[in-house]
This record gives sequence, structure tokens and C-alpha cells, in this order.
Amino acid sequence: MPATKIKSDWVSGNLVFSEKVASNGGQVIFGGTNGGVDVVFRGTTSSVYSMWDESANGWVNVGVDMALGDSTYLRMGASTDASLGWDAAKLVLTGAAVASTFQLGSSGNDINTRFIGTIIVGSTGKSVGRDVTFYGTTAVARMLWDADQNTLDFDGAGVHLDDTDKLRMGDSTDATLCWDAAKIALTAAADGSGFQVGTSTLKINTQLVGTLTIGSTGKSLGKDVTFYGTTAINRLLWDADQNLLELDGADIHLDDGDFIKFGDSSDVSLCWDATKIALTGAAASSTYQAGSSGNDINTRLVGTLIVGSTGKSLGRDVTFYGTTAANYAKWTAASNRLDVIGSDIHLSDSDYLKLGSSSDISLCFDSAKLALTSTSAVTYQIGSSAVNINSRFVGTVIVGSTGKSAGGDVTLYGTTAVNFARWIAASNLLELDGADIHLDDGDFLKLGDSSDVSLSFDATKLALTSTSAVSFQVGSSAVMMNTRMVGTLIVGSTGAGLGKNVTLYGTSTANRVMLTAASNRLELDGIKLTGTSVPSEEFNIQAYGTSLVDTITVKNSTGDAAVLLSFFNATPVVQQTNAVQIGASTSYTTTVQTRVNTILTLLKNFGLMATS
Repeated sequence: MPATKIKSDWVSGNLVFSEKVASNGGQVIFGGTNGGVDVVFRGTTSSVYSMWDESANGWVNVGVDMALGDSTYLRMGASTDASLGWDAAKLVLTGAAVASTFQLGSSGNDINTRFIGTIIVGSTGKSVGRDVTFYGTTAVARMLWDADQNTLDFDGAGVHLDDTDKLRMGDSTDATLCWDAAKIALTAAADGSGFQVGTSTLKINTQLVGTLTIGSTGKSLGKDVTFYGTTAINRLLWDADQNLLELDGADIHLDDGDFIKFGDSSDVSLCWDATKIALTGAAASSTYQAGSSGNDINTRLVGTLIVGSTGKSLGRDVTFYGTTAANYAKWTAASNRLDVIGSDIHLSDSDYLKLGSSSDISLCFDSAKLALTSTSAVTYQIGSSAVNINSRFVGTVIVGSTGKSAGGDVTLYGTTAVNFARWIAASNLLELDGADIHLDDGDFLKLGDSSDVSLSFDATKLALTSTSAVSFQVGSSAVMMNTRMVGTLIVGSTGAGLGKNVTLYGTSTANRVMLTAASNRLELDGIKLTGTSVPSEEFNIQAYGTSLVDTITVKNSTGDAAVLLSFFNATPVVQQTNAVQIGASTSYTTTVQTRVNTILTLLKNFGLMATS
């Protein structure tokens, strides 16, 4: 045998291979350059062995353990890139370079691996943590421990916890999350713990599908929940102690047709139905109340309030109470009626109560008077033919206005439609038809702008009185009136100087009979007296000429007829017992003759002178 660096010896029954010279680099080699050989190391039995499998280029251990002492490493890689060993406290798998990768199994051969105990990747030194990736079915389905970010990332992978298995958070397990077989339970170790989704700078859009339960059904186990807005003072708070949901600097937004429902059985719902806000009761005659008897609410509605709907019989009663239950205004839907009981309707100056589909009538106090105004010529009616209303006005009633053509007709009906008093504005006329004017004793009917004339019954007689010397006229030059007086007509009074002038016109103003009170004279002008008997009264008759006054005194037919004629220097006439004969007319001037002829005509008409 050629010289070798290895020698073999039998030592205590053991075959021992050793270097002939220490550290001479001698080796024991199994196989040659053309091929290797299997090398088997047997254990206690043939089924327990450790073998180098030449064909597989691998080491096979069957029923055999490999024992490495503390801090003794199994080194892997051409440059000892990785080592595995027990450092007396833990199993350490170390890479020679930073970010070395450790792989269990391959893409084609999975390894079901189970770890019992603690796995530590990296060390406690600064920046010596290592990334760890757990792959799923593909390279994009994975769980990554990112050592640089100190985060556990899931990509295409989920975390599965069985019933009552918990995800624990906090150094002292301050909060846990689990599914307790019925619900997901987020539980805090201490009362009053806060749960926060997102941060003040990083918001999270969170969507919950299903029921979120906070707290438990046990007594006093509810928890406060706060939803913040843009700032800490914009929030929604569920106050568990008060059983109250509070909004501070925040709004509730509901889309069209979305409801806020009230009552255990959703008895009332509130929504915007795309055209109006609708407050609806689940049952007919539901009652809506703002405030309570002890806590009033000052409520202001801006816009239109609609109660009920436009459908048939869908109106609802509405009651507004005052200081007591007996003071109220009530809208009764069934009778389409507004009743005001123990209450007033107050309108400020120039505020209107409008009536009619087109506000045809308006009623207001215009700071000076009560004005009832219409948009066109209309009729005002108080009461009806079946129901009378006893109306009393205290003060002044003004119909129409002071503007031109602004007056309005007014009709006051009596027992029927043909018994009325009517003011006709267009003709400035008060017309009575089938109706009387009744004035008590001493009450006056006054005429003239300054009540110049008054008419009254003074308990004994009808008195037509004026404030100054005035004329009384019956009819006009164009329209005559047939007037009949039954009884005694007294003009003036019995006091001295209290008589009044009376003029009776004929066909024109030149034909008249005038009684002049101051001179106790009756004057006739263009008047013919007819009759067969002489009146018993005395008359003063004036026949007009240039300036001559002729006075005739006539007494009745049983007495003497004394005639006194004064025609300047005229010769007195011849007198007879019951007649007057005037001398020849040639003894007078033309003017005097005219006046004499007039007097003769008067005497003939009275039967005081023969017709010859």
C-alpha cells in the first residue's frame, strides 16, 4: 500500500482512523472521482442508521438524532451563509448577510410545519429585526412581518379566529376583539376605555353592514360613543348614562323619502318626500305636541306648514292652546272650520285678513280706521236669509274711501229682499224701498253741511227748523211734486219776529205767491185767484209795476169791503157794499192803468166786483 497520511488502528476493539502526523491534512475519502459510494452508519438495529446516499447526493437519517451542543451550529451555504444552533437559551437560525431569506418547502413541495414554543426572528439589538413572509396559494397572497416598519401586513390573506378566540390589543391586553358565537365583541379591560377609528389627520371611511352593539344588556353596561366631525366641538355623542343621543355642531342628513321614526311601533315618521317635509302618524288622529305643560317651546316656522294631505278626507285637526285648555284655536278638518275659543286674533296696523280665492276682500286697521276693502265691486252681507245676526257698531263706519269714484254701494235689508235701505255711491243717493226712517221724539233729521236745517217731532208737532233764514222748496223747476198736507201747517213760531217767509211757485219763478213774514204781506205775481167766496183771511197783494205799491184789504162777503188804492195822485174810487167800482181808466197814466186792470181782475175773481 502506498504511503498515506491516514493510519488505522484497533483501539479497545474500535477501528480508529487518524493522521499519521498531526495536522497533515489527511482525509478519509469514500468513492472516487468517477463516482461516490453509499456510506451507512448503523445504529442499534438495521433499521436505525445514518447514510450518505451517493445517488441522491444527500444524507439520510433513519431513527437517528443529530446532537449539537450549545452554541454549536449547523452551517449552511458555500460561504456558511446560514447557521443553525442552540445558544443555550434558544434555537438560532442566522444568516451571514442582512436580509437573508429562509424558506420552508418549495413551490412544488409544500411542507406542513408545526412550531411548538416561541419563534424569535432577529434579535433584541437595535435594527436587527428581520422581515418574515408567510405565503399563501400565490406569491401575492401573503402575510409579511415588516421589521423596518414594525408592522404585520396582510396581502391577499385573512386572519381567522374561531368563536371566542380573541385579538388582543394593548400592553396589558387592554382591549380584545372576538366573535362570541353570536356577535363580534370589542371589549375593554377597563371601564370607560375609548375606541377610535382613524386619527385627526388620517380619516377612515368606515362602513358597518349589520348591527353594531356597544356595551351589553346588563345593568349600567352601556358605553358612551362619540363621532367627531372636523373639530373636537363638532360631534355626535351617545350618552349611555342619560340614554341620550346628542349632536353638537353636527347635522343629521336624510335623503328624499328617508324617515326618522318615533315610537315603539314607528307610530310617527318624519321625512322630506322630495317636495315637502311630511310628519305622518301610523294611526288616524295621532297627536303632535311641541313642548309640555311645564316646558314651553318657542317654535318658529319659516315657510309653509301643511297638515294632512290633498287626498280625500286626509285633513287632520290642529289645536293651538293658550294659557289654559279653555283658551285655544282649533282647525276641525271634518267641518273645514277654524274655531277660536277664549282667544283673540291680533293683526298689527296694515296687516290684512283676506277673504276669497283671489284675496277679493281684505280687512285691516290702517292705523286710523278699520278698512274693509275689495278688489272689485262686491256685495257685503252680514248673516243670511235663514240666520240673522244682531250687529252693533260703536264708532264710525266708513264704506269706500275719499278718492274719486271710490265709494261703494251699501244695502241694508229688512224682512224681505224688497224691504231695504240702499246707498248708491254712483248717484250719491240714499234710497229706501219698503222701509221707514224712525226717529224718536226730539231726534233730528239734519240737512246741510253745517246741519243748516233739522226736522224732528218735538212730542207735539213736526218741526222743520233752520239755523238761519233759509228757503224751503218742495220739488224743482223741472220736476213738480203734488203735495198734500192733512192737518195744520205752521211755518215759524208764535214768538215775536219768528215768522218765516213762504213762497209758492207756479209754472215758473215769475209765477208765485210769497208770504213775507217781516211785513206780514202776501204777494202774488203772475197768479190768478179763482173761486166764488171771499176768504176770511186778510191778504196783502202786490201788483208789480215800476215802483208803485198797491195795497188792497179784503174782508169776507158778509162784511164791508174797504179798498184803499194809492196811485200817486190818483182819485179815490167809488165804494159799494160788497163790491168795488173803479172810475174811468182814462184818468190814469198807462203804467197806472196796467196796475188798475190787474187789481180789477183780482176783484172780479173774488166776486167783489160786477163783471161789467
